[in-house]
Amino acid sequence: MSPRDYILPYYTLVHHLQQTVGANREELMNALQQAGCELSLRTFQRLLESLRSDLGIRISYDASTNQYHLEEMPEGQLGNFFRYCKYMQEAGFILDLLKTRAGEDKSVYITPVQGTAGAEWLSQLTEAINEKKILRLTLSQNKGEDNKTYSILPVAIKQEDETWVLLAWQPKKEKWRQIKAERIVELQTKAPGTDIDPPQQKEAVRQFKVTDKQSRK
Repeated sequence: MSPRDYILPYYTLVHHLQQTVGANREELMNALQQAGCELSLRTFQRLLESLRSDLGIRISYDASTNQYHLEEMPEGQLGNFFRYCKYMQEAGFILDLLKTRAGEDKSVYITPVQGTAGAEWLSQLTEAINEKKILRLTLSQNKGEDNKTYSILPVAIKQEDETWVLLAWQPKKEKWRQIKAERIVELQTKAPGTDIDPPQQKEAVRQFKVTDKQSRK
């Protein structure tokens, strides 16, 4: 199973434990099955290990009662987990689309890992790249600064660690920008951008593929 394949089982198992005082393995397996997740015992064990080690979800096992329990966690951690599941489910079809296109369209670079930040904008960003539309983006700034709005032509998107990064041409400033999708506060389609021909686009995309995070603005 890929990381994304775990999202529904992740959510189902944690949500079930959240709604109960405790549950044994059979009860958890039944809950997973009712949600449409047919897991083997070994996959179920890997699922628990991944929740604990990869996502920091504290699930304990009490041998005396043969039950699993969801332990208390730092404030906000469980909420972040459920948002992670939501974003990944929303982004799933986009991931499939990008992975399919990656072999034939060299402006898209994507690996099937578990990026989440900014995933809620993937559908609109991908559509704008495909149809060459100018977007009006409102981006969050540093603490204490007002949000700023830019008109850009999106060109390519990639995933870096747990963040989605957009490569875009800003016609007004005549410059390339790399934008973290998590900074987007609002997104609107402004106009067709078919008449815009960004300079040295192939080279910009090539560098985008290998650009380190320190060079992003």
